[in-house]
Amino acid sequence: MKKYLSSHFNLWSLSISILLIMIVFNLFNGLLFSGFITDITGDKRYSLTEDTQYFLENNQMPINARLYVSKNIKKINQIYGTYADYVNRFLEKYATDSNGLIKLTQVETEPFTSKDMEAQKAGIKDIKLADSEIKFGARFTTALGNSIVIPQFDILRADVLEDDLSRKLSFLVSQKRPLVGVISPYFNIASQNKLSASTADWPFISQLEKSGYRFYPIPLSSGSIPDELDAVLVFYPTDLQPLLTYALDQYLLKGGNVMIMLDSLSHERFIDNGTVIDYNSGMDDFLQHHGITYYNTVTLGDIDNNRVVTMEGQNLRNPFYPVIKREQMSDHPINRNLHQLNLEYTSLLSYQPNNEDLQVEILLTSGHNSGILPAAFMASKDYISLASELKTFGYPLPLAMLLEGKFQPFFNAPLIRNPEFQMKQPLFIDSPQADGKLLVVADSDVASIYSWQDEEAVKRGQVYTSDNLFFIRNALDYLTGTDLVSAGSKYITSSQENLQDILYKIAQKRYGKTRQRLFAQMTQDRMDIGKLEDEFTEDNFNMPVKFKKRLQQLQESIDDSEIALRRTDYQIKELHHFLINAFSIFIMLFPTILSTLIVYVIYRAIVKFTKIGK
Repeated sequence: MKKYLSSHFNLWSLSISILLIMIVFNLFNGLLFSGFITDITGDKRYSLTEDTQYFLENNQMPINARLYVSKNIKKINQIYGTYADYVNRFLEKYATDSNGLIKLTQVETEPFTSKDMEAQKAGIKDIKLADSEIKFGARFTTALGNSIVIPQFDILRADVLEDDLSRKLSFLVSQKRPLVGVISPYFNIASQNKLSASTADWPFISQLEKSGYRFYPIPLSSGSIPDELDAVLVFYPTDLQPLLTYALDQYLLKGGNVMIMLDSLSHERFIDNGTVIDYNSGMDDFLQHHGITYYNTVTLGDIDNNRVVTMEGQNLRNPFYPVIKREQMSDHPINRNLHQLNLEYTSLLSYQPNNEDLQVEILLTSGHNSGILPAAFMASKDYISLASELKTFGYPLPLAMLLEGKFQPFFNAPLIRNPEFQMKQPLFIDSPQADGKLLVVADSDVASIYSWQDEEAVKRGQVYTSDNLFFIRNALDYLTGTDLVSAGSKYITSSQENLQDILYKIAQKRYGKTRQRLFAQMTQDRMDIGKLEDEFTEDNFNMPVKFKKRLQQLQESIDDSEIALRRTDYQIKELHHFLINAFSIFIMLFPTILSTLIVYVIYRAIVKFTKIGK
């Protein structure tokens, strides 16, 4: 009888073990595993950033959210229908994480109904499609009666959906609009005391206004900065007059916040002038007084980031525009939720400490394959010239830095001693009164290449990235101390980076040095051929045999390099396929192995403490 019970008891324990394996396996597949897959895609589309979660956890204001969607949106347009489900689920996440303070209601609208009229009164605008119209927007209202509207959910802004929502909701609660003064030759002072862009290539001011900012134009002849400003943005200064530098110096001593965006060769200036001239910001001595040197005769290039650009009907591998990725950004609030910045005609900075009261933070640096070029060469359309002049250093170069603390005065006396003038100016300050902030960026073109879908920008080699705009906004958020949320973008580029993209990058990195070496050899061979052909342009028939032989050798070397490049590309594809298969096998086996291991540990514990099987 004892043996019978013992054998059946072992069978019972084995059955429980199998049942546990099945439960744990399903648990990992259904919960942990599914979340793991979502995270590794780089998408995280149903996850909220820490900034958004912090806002939702600390918000004390009830918010009523009404999502207006056309009833037959999926039948009318499947793409918008799918996106509507995504937005709804995203808003549900907000409601869940808000401790019940956000109440979400989805309203299905149909033409000529009361709900359609309600949507129109709420400010929801029709999205006009090829053969129909749909409604797809939202209105958010607080308990105090303040409201904000998203008239249309634009699919092209899917990657910044969380940023749009969190920014608007945080503004809805706080109702604070920071006031920023702007000093720039690219903006005119209108008669109604408003900023007006002198060209459509710099629309970032209007985008920042949509993010909750107000801007105040500071005339280039001004000798003082209004105290009510939360920060000052000096955008691409050229030949800034000493009087305005004096005003900035006094503003910093009072604890002001200044952001300066320099540029030795901005895209705008190059297009306007068509020539490269010496750049003078008028601020060199002022910056060097605080330990910052700006190199205004060179631009930065990165051999890893050259790309084909269509200019004047020609496909040119030009130029080496730097791409700043997450690993090249410091861990600082200004860089929070940023993935990638694309720059253009970028110069560089250096810092020499000369004030113990200042703390310095290098916010952005270049890549390891970056180098410098003379500004005249960077403006050239000749790829070979660029390649031959690029001097790489193999170490990062500073591109943006932040100084915080008590700044020492640049001026030791009032700049203008005319008594009548001084009576109109604030009292002269000869020592720091409070901690100030000074942010210096070595590129102003970062403001021009954030745009969503600008064909002209693409032709110039500018790559779509919303992070360029977010970098400026994050910087102003930090300088002004605003509590408005900046969630950033979900994607690094316009298309989501999925698992296959990540594995392909790993495969590329494995053969990256080989490709770079072959590419450099081909470039050098082509340059050597160009020099030989230039030497005998008018008399190729009488070219010495040794030169013809050298030309043949160079061409053969280029052919060999091209074959080696194709072979390397094939190896990258093969490694990519191997990584995908290996990862797929791991994904299939991981839950089973882990579940079995957990159950085995549990079983051994039961055997140890109950003496089952003995």
